[in-house]
Amino acid sequence: MTIPYSRCATDGLCLELDKQNWPQFAYRPSVSVRMRHDGHALYVRFDVMEKHVRALETEDNRPVCPDSCVECFILCADGRNYVNFESNPLGTLLAARRIDRPSKTALTNEELGRVRRRGNYAGRPPFELRSERGSRWWLELEIPFELLGFAETPSAVQLNAYKCGDSTDSPHYLSLFPIDSERPDFHRPMCFATLALEGK
Repeated sequence: MTIPYSRCATDGLCLELDKQNWPQFAYRPSVSVRMRHDGHALYVRFDVMEKHVRALETEDNRPVCPDSCVECFILCADGRNYVNFESNPLGTLLAARRIDRPSKTALTNEELGRVRRRGNYAGRPPFELRSERGSRWWLELEIPFELLGFAETPSAVQLNAYKCGDSTDSPHYLSLFPIDSERPDFHRPMCFATLALEGK
C-alpha cells in the first residue's frame, strides 16, 4: 500500500550508504538510511540527493532498479531466507523471499499491501527530473516483522541496504556494507551485517 505522506519521524539509527564497491560506476549520490521499530514493524527511511530522479514504474513486483531505486535486503527469522525490498520514489515495490538471486518466491499482493510506503513522491504519477544542483527525495518502508517470520520483536536484524539507478543518466550502485563481487550484485547475503534495533 502506497501512502502519500508529507512528514515522518527522523529518530532512530542513521547511517550513510557510501560504499562504492565497483569504481567503474563513479557517480555517488548522497544517500542515508534511518531505521527504527515500534515493536510490530521495522521502519526504513531513505533520504536521497541525486541529479537525475527517474520514477517510471508504477506496477508492484516489476523491476524498479532501472529507476532511482532504494533497497533493503533483510535476513528472515529462519536464518536462511532473506527478503529483498526494492522501491522507486513513487513507492512502487518489488519484494520476494529468496535463498539467492535465482531461488525466489514473490510476495503476494496481500503481503505487498502490508508494506506501507511513505514519501514526498509516493503515489504520484510517473516522472523524470533532472537537476544539475541535485534533487532531494525520501521514502520510508514500514515492514511488519511478521513478513520476515519473526513471532516476537527481534533485538537485531541482519541486512544490507542499497541505492542504484540502472537507467538513470549516471548508473550507480552504492551499499551500506561492503560487497565482495566482481560485478554489481546486491543478492549476496554473506555480505549482510547485524544491526541492533532502536525503538520508535
